[in-house]
Amino acid sequence: MREWEQQNSNGIAVIDAALMIESGGYQRFDKLIVVHCRPEVQLQRLMQRNKLSREEAEKRIATQMSQEEKKRYADYLIDTSGEFAATRRQTEEVYHALREGSAKESSPRRHGEH
Repeated sequence: MREWEQQNSNGIAVIDAALMIESGGYQRFDKLIVVHCRPEVQLQRLMQRNKLSREEAEKRIATQMSQEEKKRYADYLIDTSGEFAATRRQTEEVYHALREGSAKESSPRRHGEH
């Protein structure tokens, strides 16, 4: 990734990293997108994906930083609670905002000042 960053300082790269905020890794990026959903949707998706009971899924979620806390770090938010078309629309809006910002070469924000 570092090699790509040096060669493409005005481009857009997407890194999917669930623990980006907790690890502090988000600080090396200019912008942060937090993808979130309603808590009940999060619970149902986790139960289905990992074949967990409701109690097991609730325990796992309780060990993570809350979505509300993660949202505080975000430059952009994408809510995946609804239909795919709504998520796609939000994603396209963020993409266009990032492209516009990249073209303007805006200065990076200072992460952690929340």
